[in-house]
Amino acid sequence: MSNNVSRTNTNVDEILLKIFLLGDSGVGKTSLMMKYVDDVFPQGYISTIGVEYKVKKIIFDGMDINLQIWDTCGQERFLGLTKSFLKGANGIIFAYDITKKRTFDNLKTWIIQSEESAEGYKSLIIGNKLDLEEQREVPNETMTKFCENRGIPGMETSAKENINVNDCFYELVKLIIEGKSKEDLIETYSTESRKKRKASTSLKKNLDKSQKKKKCC
Repeated sequence: MSNNVSRTNTNVDEILLKIFLLGDSGVGKTSLMMKYVDDVFPQGYISTIGVEYKVKKIIFDGMDINLQIWDTCGQERFLGLTKSFLKGANGIIFAYDITKKRTFDNLKTWIIQSEESAEGYKSLIIGNKLDLEEQREVPNETMTKFCENRGIPGMETSAKENINVNDCFYELVKLIIEGKSKEDLIETYSTESRKKRKASTSLKKNLDKSQKKKKCC
């Protein structure tokens, strides 16, 4: 997997995967994204307002893929905004802080909310802040059992020490494209295909509205 970073605009025939980071505030979602995309670990706490994203170009199995990584706010007042963006998700990383059991317990809520807002996505669970092992509140065995019960793979990470940061994104991309040819990926995930589906959906909505108006009159 390439570690090269690219923020250039994607071409219409390039493969674009939308990946979202979900979890409570303070679990390190922004730090994970910045470490992966920019190889920078931010000093001090950074609070995400609403949603933000970065783009990273990678080479996976010989294919050029653009990852559009969305960092979402973990605060309840932004939940509606997060749900609207999740509709186009191809992959979701559910993150918690291994030093705060509350953030692990809240994973159930984040998973349920994502299931209500999106479909057809692949997911991964990560326990972040592995560098703070001495403050751990969530045993690795607890996370492993949770993942097995949910049928979702998981791993522990540290954005600060760069432990499993690349690996967690690699594993999620692998889950998304597994069993698909390059032609299948272009047909499903290219910018041009997304535009066509969006236009088709918009047209269908307009037709439905028009039909309803005719019935009412």
